[in-house]
This record gives sequence, structure tokens and C-alpha cells, in this order.
Amino acid sequence: MHSSSKPKISYGPRNEGIHYESQGRTTEIDFTRLDGDRIYTESISKWDDGSPISDNEKRAILTDLLLFTKGWFRKSVVVINTDDPSKVLWEAVCKELFGKVKRIEYTSNEDNERTERQTYLAMLNTGAGLTINDVSIDSEEKLDEVLASMQNRTNG
Repeated sequence: MHSSSKPKISYGPRNEGIHYESQGRTTEIDFTRLDGDRIYTESISKWDDGSPISDNEKRAILTDLLLFTKGWFRKSVVVINTDDPSKVLWEAVCKELFGKVKRIEYTSNEDNERTERQTYLAMLNTGAGLTINDVSIDSEEKLDEVLASMQNRTNG
């Protein structure tokens, strides 16, 4: 389960994101300090080489992250996607380490898509121009078209 060698963990630029390295393998984990420290468990799925992270490795990684992000008066919020096949595993780890978890927040693929659209729409409405995947977006309709094509690629 937990290897004898300690993982290397560091925050990304502006303390957004976390770089995690263990036994020569690395992964980037979604993390933000927006409204408190938040660890997004759905980003703990694949190593940077594309290989899947096993359940035992997921358990170890989340444990390591909760210990790494814990401050004197701080605990992290763990954000779990209800559509994530590892949802039960994440909940079990949070229950085992309840003293290190501020709370669990739930999201879903639908919530994430809605938030992504709202973010892009706000950027489009500034008038500064918006490009997604090399496509210039000049209207809300074009935005919806591009987001739909991205979702189709993700879903198969």
C-alpha cells in the first residue's frame, strides 16, 4: 500500500495544483485555494505516462495530500465527483482521516460542464476574444457548439 520511500509533493504556480511524485511516477492533481484548500479527487486517476492509478495508490495519494495540505488551523475540503467510479473509495479515505478533512463537497459531470460554460461565457462577454482548441468563439451559440463537440469527444 504505502511505499517505504516518501513521495515528493509540491504546489504548482500560485499554489494552484499539486505535483505528486512517487517511485519514479508523477501526476498533477487539481487543487485550489479558492474558498479554502480544495483537493479534486477526480484528477487522481492517471499517472503522467497515461497508466491508471490503482485503488491502493489512490488511497495513498489522497492520504499524502491531506497530510501535505494540512496547516496548523487548516484542513482541506475534498471535492468528490458523484460520477467518479472511485467515489466510494474517496469517501472511505475521508471517513478514515476525518480529523484531517474539513468537509466533503460533491460535484458531478453536469455541474462541471455548467461551471465550465459559465466561465467561458463570462470571458466571451468581456469582448476580449475567446479561443478554445484553436477555434475562435464570437457568440454564445458558437461556444455551445464547441463545448458540445468537446463533450462528444470525451464521451466516445
